[in-house]
Amino acid sequence: NIQTETYKYPSVNIIGKIEGTDPKLKNEYVLLSGHQDHDGIRHPVKNDTIYNGADDNASTCVAIWQWQEHTKNNLPNAVFYL
Repeated sequence: NIQTETYKYPSVNIIGKIEGTDPKLKNEYVLLSGHQDHDGIRHPVKNDTIYNGADDNASTCVAIWQWQEHTKNNLPNAVFYL
């Protein structure tokens, strides 16, 4: 059995693009994205009502930011950040 839930709420996404430097590869894209899974509270599951995920969210943000800082101005392909 699978139990699903649906919630409607506004979502905010940030999109960025860095152009590639290689004339042949700059029209090929790499997509880096993270997810947000800490969205408040829900019905209790094993006496826990909080959506945990702060470590996931912070880790993804920092990893993408660090990767971008490390590779900027030296990317053969274009990169989209979402």
